[in-house]
Amino acid sequence: DAWLKTPPSWSQDTFLSNAAFHDILSMRLGVKVFDDGLACSFCQQNLDSQGHHCMGCMSQGHKQQMHTTFRNVVHRLAARAGARPVLEPDNLLPATPLTRPADVLIVSLPDVHQSSWRRFPKLALDCAITSPFQSATLRASAAGALAAADRYADLKRKHSDMKTRCERQNLGFEPLILESTGGMTDETDRLLRTLSALVDRKEQRPGGSTWHELSVRLSIDLQRGLHGACSKQRLVHNQGSNLSDTGAAFMATCV
Repeated sequence: DAWLKTPPSWSQDTFLSNAAFHDILSMRLGVKVFDDGLACSFCQQNLDSQGHHCMGCMSQGHKQQMHTTFRNVVHRLAARAGARPVLEPDNLLPATPLTRPADVLIVSLPDVHQSSWRRFPKLALDCAITSPFQSATLRASAAGALAAADRYADLKRKHSDMKTRCERQNLGFEPLILESTGGMTDETDRLLRTLSALVDRKEQRPGGSTWHELSVRLSIDLQRGLHGACSKQRLVHNQGSNLSDTGAAFMATCV
């Protein structure tokens, strides 16, 4: 909810358009953002009136854009902390050199949090955003906070035995998972907080200031991504045409 607590500013890039504010506040309060009975223009699944489907739909491509934005924020933070980050390096796993377990590869500075009891010299940070409204996690998400994020982090570690394969190469594997509603796993929180604290010390900033700015940045970017996903759906439905016919128009109107 950091986007609700920061003043809108062009210079700080925290300004949200009226349309974006309308969409994201409506989604937060459970107010309709779409008419009833619509199907997703991209995957043909049910498009619920509260816009929850937009939070996780992979077919329209906006979720990938949100992931890339998150990855880039983490990369910039790690660079400021002096962790020498590298974006999506290959050749980390010799058996499958094209496999890229790290969205961001960083040097494991002494104060950077690791989830494993064993300290690794480098960490592969795998960034992702997941939705608590997907069918696989809806019941668990209703019962407890961050169930979707925790489940996805566990899946990341187990998929293709990624965590174990990285550790065999003396490489720590750390999923950084956000939920589309704004939460993050405890391990994500701790790792990002320790990187932020390193930035504070390196740049001689007041304690906690980098973490506050990071929270605002992630929150604003997330809200813009959700509004963009809703806008893309709305544009296609309003024009009654295929994505290929409206892609240029959407890019011109995206916030």
